[in-house]
Amino acid sequence: MGVERSAFFHIRKQIAVWIYPAIAGSLIFIDWNHTRQWKNGTRPSILDEIISAPSTEGPKKVCPSIMGTYTLSYSAKKLFERKRQLLLLPFVAYFGYCWDQAGVYKREMMKGHSRLFAERIAAIPKGEDPWKY
Repeated sequence: MGVERSAFFHIRKQIAVWIYPAIAGSLIFIDWNHTRQWKNGTRPSILDEIISAPSTEGPKKVCPSIMGTYTLSYSAKKLFERKRQLLLLPFVAYFGYCWDQAGVYKREMMKGHSRLFAERIAAIPKGEDPWKY
């Protein structure tokens, strides 16, 4: 039995090498871009809004959509608000399916070939329940 070599097999092998630098680079770029926008005055800073609030009113509630805890319902609501992101759903689902099938295939190939605790497994008498031994 040969190993399946689809396009997603090769992508899965390369993604571990490239995903972390890509995420780190994206975060650095986003931080740099937000800092640039704040310095130019084109992006309001929430901290400046809170600090400049009059003390008689107390702190203003600024941008409640980003304040608070992140929840799954909020994420689902935002996902369905942005219809363009739904186009990626079939691709992500197919990639997840391929990833899962690759894991199942690896597990099936290794079944019975593990040498971990081989001497203990061999010491269990035939017909004995290994969980009670």
